[in-house]
Amino acid sequence: HPVTGPDQRLWAWSAIAMGARAINVYAWYPMSSGYESGGYGLINLDGTVTERARSTGAIGRVVSANQALFLGARPVPAHIGIVYNPLAQLVGGAQRRQDYPEAHRNSLIGYYRVFAENNIPVDFIHRTELEKGDLSQYALIIVPYPIMLTRAAAAGLRRFVEQGGRAVAEARLAWNDERCFAAEVIPGAGLHEVFGVREKHVWMRREPRLTITDAGDVLVAGLQTLRGALYASTVDVLSKDARVLATIDGEPAIVATRHGKGETLFIGSYIGWGNHPELQRDNTEFIRRLANWAGITKPVSTSHDGATPPLVVRLHHGAQGYLLFLVNYDSTGRGAAVTVDVPSGTYAMTELVSGATRTVRADAGVLRLNANVGGRDVQVWSIKRE
Repeated sequence: HPVTGPDQRLWAWSAIAMGARAINVYAWYPMSSGYESGGYGLINLDGTVTERARSTGAIGRVVSANQALFLGARPVPAHIGIVYNPLAQLVGGAQRRQDYPEAHRNSLIGYYRVFAENNIPVDFIHRTELEKGDLSQYALIIVPYPIMLTRAAAAGLRRFVEQGGRAVAEARLAWNDERCFAAEVIPGAGLHEVFGVREKHVWMRREPRLTITDAGDVLVAGLQTLRGALYASTVDVLSKDARVLATIDGEPAIVATRHGKGETLFIGSYIGWGNHPELQRDNTEFIRRLANWAGITKPVSTSHDGATPPLVVRLHHGAQGYLLFLVNYDSTGRGAAVTVDVPSGTYAMTELVSGATRTVRADAGVLRLNANVGGRDVQVWSIKRE
């Protein structure tokens, strides 16, 4: 498909909004032979300038004019970490076409997109971050598709929970360790003690359904069923503090419990994978509520949170103040009410792309902004306290 000016605008500003420090554009001049010679450059083969070149140049001018502001700011920290664990791809031939090459990827994306599209900051963290043990930034850690986990990572997850964190893990947790040895008890590596469950039955099913049973629990109130993928796993409950939130075939399949100063949630299938590429209403709402369960508040929100396509909002903070990015992926314009958590006071706001200015008062720690963002367009607001 031809690359357009709005494509370049969305791609570049989205990367900057996520914290990119530099962008290299491939390429200025198209290839002169081969299958890419029909395009994929910022200019045409005869040297004429395209709309995508003008769009990219406009972004470059804004960034250059405000270089110190961009370089001095960083995205506000995320308090949710989704564990990326490439070892999981070693179990079951995940790269073979006839198996499940999408399993790990979709499991990650199914969780990530819910938080991202609701403007809840989230990080992907590598399995080695669990092993290192410095997880103090996070209130919630999610371990999707966790079928192979090192013993050191399991120990790090245990420490995180014992020190007050909340952890979510899916079926067959730590089934294999880094030696490819199967655990005698699943969850493996001692995590059955942390999650308060022991695997009882496991079936391979295309789309297992987890039936909500505890309608009074805030995590699942009003929900009916969650769609999983690949495995349907039921458990024996080991912890006296456990709450069974959902079942498969009448047996416990989602179990919440306390361990140390923290809490855990075991899910007996892969609901991240079950939520991507087709979003499921109950899966999406359940995943969104995990942030509330962990006591996480959003630094910025809009009246379009959770919409598809999303209105993405990202907040950076630095010595010169804040940067607020509004990225509209919809083809039509949107009016949005935006709230930003900042100290109370009066702020001078400048939209860096258009040059528009306004003065806004933040009361009770909340700054409110009414913005109109064009279709497939971006606004970047500098927010400085007066």
